[in-house]
Amino acid sequence: MISNTLLALIDQYGYWFFYVAFSLGPLGVPIPNEIMVLTAAILSRTGVLNSGITYLSILSGFLTAITLFHFAGRWFGQRFKHRLYPKPHFQKAEKLLQEVLSKNSSLFPIPVLSSGR
Repeated sequence: MISNTLLALIDQYGYWFFYVAFSLGPLGVPIPNEIMVLTAAILSRTGVLNSGITYLSILSGFLTAITLFHFAGRWFGQRFKHRLYPKPHFQKAEKLLQEVLSKNSSLFPIPVLSSGR
C-alpha cells in the first residue's frame, strides 16, 4: 500500500522526491525517514537509482531542514518562548534544562545560550 505509493512517487519525481521528503520531514510529512532511507538504499543497491546522487539528495534535504529550522528558531524563537513562558510545564522544563546544563556542560559540546531570565 504505502510502498506502491512511495515507488510511484520516486518513479515520477526521482531524486527530487528524496530531497523534498527529507526537507519537509520535520514539518510532519507522514513518511518516516527510516523507510525513506531503506527504500533509497534498496533502490540504489539494485541499480535503479545512482547511490551517490541519492546520498547527496538525502543529505542536502536533511541540511536544508536543519538550516531552515535553525533560522526559524533564531528569528521566531523568542516570540514563541514568550507565548509559552506563562505555562508551568514550560517553566519546569526550562529549569530542569538549566540544572542539567550547569551540572553536565560536557554533554553538550555546542554552547546553549539562555535568554537571561
